[in-house]
Amino acid sequence: MPIQTPNPESSTTRPESSQTTPDQEGVSLVDGTPECEQDIVSDGNLVLIVGAGEKRLRITVQAVRVCSRVLAGILYQHNITGADNTGRVYELRLPNDDATAARNAFGSIYPGNPHTDDLRPAEIYDVVMFARKYEMIPEFKKVAPNWFRPRYCSSRFHPVHMFFGLEDCWHLMIAAYYMFLDDPDELPDLRFAFSKLSERLVRDENPYYNARLREPVPDGHGIEVDIYCKTFFLPQNT
Repeated sequence: MPIQTPNPESSTTRPESSQTTPDQEGVSLVDGTPECEQDIVSDGNLVLIVGAGEKRLRITVQAVRVCSRVLAGILYQHNITGADNTGRVYELRLPNDDATAARNAFGSIYPGNPHTDDLRPAEIYDVVMFARKYEMIPEFKKVAPNWFRPRYCSSRFHPVHMFFGLEDCWHLMIAAYYMFLDDPDELPDLRFAFSKLSERLVRDENPYYNARLREPVPDGHGIEVDIYCKTFFLPQNT
């Protein structure tokens, strides 16, 4: 199934803080940052307004342009370059995206966001889906080893495929698959993680998790159907 083309509704330019002009929701933008805004890059000149709840993420135009050519194209369409040196703060709406996934994605790339150090497997999955949509996967090659690192419990370290439950293993398996899909030789550790995670799921006796490898599921994006059939065909009774 092809990836849907991002469809931001609109972008606007926010006045300098010395001007008293409300935004579309009537929140005054004078005297600094709205309380609901979260910084990815402090004092950034771009606010991403994400999801139906319109979460506001502060970043810079340059940071977004560097990490995503898709978003760079959207900024260009709206004539947002960040090069005017006027102190203006721009806004870009991404109404069809998940705000937490966007926050975790950009927070993982840029330092100073410790909440991204220990993302749950489902959150890692959501980040990778967001990154795939906006063609950001290469930006996560440095942080990916942390996602699939062994976890410490009961006085020893456990590989992820033995540490997590089946649902978490499924999320990590799909994330690993998408991470090395475009360049399988770049991240051999991810191929190994995918191998062990998928082997556990295929061999598991729970029919629900085996079915998730064969049938389309919500948020499956099509490729998951092929993982069991094409990549890991294991005998059922071995």
